[in-house]
Amino acid sequence: MKTYLNVISFNAVIVISLSMIHSINAYSNIANHKNIQNNITQLKNISHAHSECLINFQKQILLIEEDINVLRGQIQDTEHQLSKMIEQQKNIIQKIDGIIKKKSNLSNNYIDNNVIFHSKNTENIFHTNNDNNQHINDYNKAVSLVLENKQYEQAIQAFQKFILQYPNSVYQPNAHYWLGQLNYRKGNKHNASYHFALVAKKYPKSLKAADSLLKVGIIMQENGDNDNAKFIYKQINYLYPNSDAAKQIHKRLKQ
Repeated sequence: MKTYLNVISFNAVIVISLSMIHSINAYSNIANHKNIQNNITQLKNISHAHSECLINFQKQILLIEEDINVLRGQIQDTEHQLSKMIEQQKNIIQKIDGIIKKKSNLSNNYIDNNVIFHSKNTENIFHTNNDNNQHINDYNKAVSLVLENKQYEQAIQAFQKFILQYPNSVYQPNAHYWLGQLNYRKGNKHNASYHFALVAKKYPKSLKAADSLLKVGIIMQENGDNDNAKFIYKQINYLYPNSDAAKQIHKRLKQ
């Protein structure tokens, strides 16, 4: 009887042990399953984050490509406008050259023989010396003939002589401008146009350049050459947009 009970007890222990082992294995399987699920979830999160990064990168690349296309278009427009301006400037230089050449062909008559060194009205205006300021004094004397004495013919002769005597003077553009004004006043538009064109071409940075170009256009318009006159006016807008000359051409472009 005692042996029988011992057998039963041993069997019970075996059953209980097997149950415990089964429970432990089941718990272990559950734990492993949870770990796997967690790992899968983490991988999914990482993959999702990577996908979002890729999408954002693609969006940024598209935006950059759009910006590049816009900039490329702006560069092309700028190049086109620049080429147009260069071509227009070439055309205006050709027109101005034409004016200057017409006058240069008559260079023998540009200054009368009695004007250069023998005019009684101007023989005492200039005095040659080594003073660097002499050209300023001579220029001021020529200007005073216009503004103070109203001696316009003598002023023309004085400015002509000044141009010959001081070819490197900073007042060269001013002297040519004055000759343009004085010739225009006496009705000699051909000579006036020559001097204004010379200022516009040789001294484009001069304070008189924009107004000289305007005067060339005005003379063209007065001579019935409206197309070329309007072309000149448009060039003033391009070359000297902030000048007083540019402000005056709006009405003339409508004529």
